[in-house]
Amino acid sequence: MLRFLIPFFILFPFIIQAQTSLSGKVYDESAKPLPYATVALLKPSDSTLLFFGITNEQGNFEIKRITKGTYILQVAFIGFQTYYESIAFPEKAGDYGVVVLKAKALNLSEAEVLGEYIPITVKKDTIEYNAAAFKTKPDAVAEDLLRNCLVWRWTGPEILRQWVRMLKM
Repeated sequence: MLRFLIPFFILFPFIIQAQTSLSGKVYDESAKPLPYATVALLKPSDSTLLFFGITNEQGNFEIKRITKGTYILQVAFIGFQTYYESIAFPEKAGDYGVVVLKAKALNLSEAEVLGEYIPITVKKDTIEYNAAAFKTKPDAVAEDLLRNCLVWRWTGPEILRQWVRMLKM
């Protein structure tokens, strides 16, 4: 038992010293903090995620228990260009400083605006149906449109007469 404890106590200070932390701030170009930005340390050989942190509301981050080695620091936020830098530990341990992310320009070659129809609108005691929201054939009649309405079930010509009276009003 003592054989295992002696090496442990000898190596314990080196293990603790090898683990460091990294802290810093993430801002945009107008010096506003970016909350919930992702800060990650990646393995340089294959970019696998080894350590990560997320900024708080003030844009501050802290990654704890980082082991000695060389990493790629990646800072990402939606709508901004991702920041990359190669860093070595423990040389860069402690306060990293401020990372400023630049807005990502989004160029669209074409934009298509599609509208959607609200099929049913309830106004107090009245239900309004938007005929454009129900797909029918080009040669369809009112009866075909009424069959597509989701709320009413087709039970015969009496409902059609009620609908025609309502449409004439």
